[in-house]
Amino acid sequence: MNSWFLLDQEPLDGALNMAVDHYLLNQLEQAGLDRPVLRLYQWSRPTLSLGYHQRWQRAVDLEAAKRLGTDVVRRLTGGRAVLHDRELTYSLVAPTSHPFSQSIADNYRTIGHALARFSQSIAPHTHAAGAQPQNRDLVRGALPCFASISDQEIQEGTRKLIGSSQKVGRGAFLQHGSIPLFDHAAQLQELTRTSLNMREYMATLEDLYQQQEQSMPTITTLKQAFASAFEASFEVQMKPLEIALDTEEINLLVESKYGNNEWTFRR
Repeated sequence: MNSWFLLDQEPLDGALNMAVDHYLLNQLEQAGLDRPVLRLYQWSRPTLSLGYHQRWQRAVDLEAAKRLGTDVVRRLTGGRAVLHDRELTYSLVAPTSHPFSQSIADNYRTIGHALARFSQSIAPHTHAAGAQPQNRDLVRGALPCFASISDQEIQEGTRKLIGSSQKVGRGAFLQHGSIPLFDHAAQLQELTRTSLNMREYMATLEDLYQQQEQSMPTITTLKQAFASAFEASFEVQMKPLEIALDTEEINLLVESKYGNNEWTFRR
């Protein structure tokens, strides 16, 4: 059986989280790693992440962010604003070879099977969405990520449960995604100035467990279930990533990009 690496980390701040994901992509591109890495993590502070192409003036209210004690970072990946607070976040870096490719849509579809396996282990009625009609306001980045469901994202009823974004690089790609544990719709509305009631658009894992009349498990149990879903979907065995991360290179990414206002507010 083939093996993938699993990196289970303690919560980090937003800049470090984005830098580690970028660093792992660099390692795949430069052959520093020879197989996919599934990383599971959380955030030490509430953080709003912007998509690579978003105009920050349309996406975030900086006064609200300051008032709510929320950091702002810009991702390497596309998409729209996501509030990371009391959530489980995953990232996958992998070569663009079987079972993946250079196609963002194909990779979304392939990973979507594993994400659906995870969500269905909690609530069988959740599933990966089909293709959705585009909304011009959403395409322009006027609303947060969880305001709409894209092709192959995981939904519960009409609400999004897992939102993901992707960057294809040189022979490798990065996809990372947000899985809210608890409701933070009100904070997201304030941060993004949306008039939408985001509670109607986003589901949480707490919602799923309450529907099943079950208590919320520990984050360790959730991470184990998530990794197991990927093992079953891709028929691989997860092995801990025991290679030391290059903290100097990661810190350089923080200084040059993810902790740097010139990068965050570049457009």
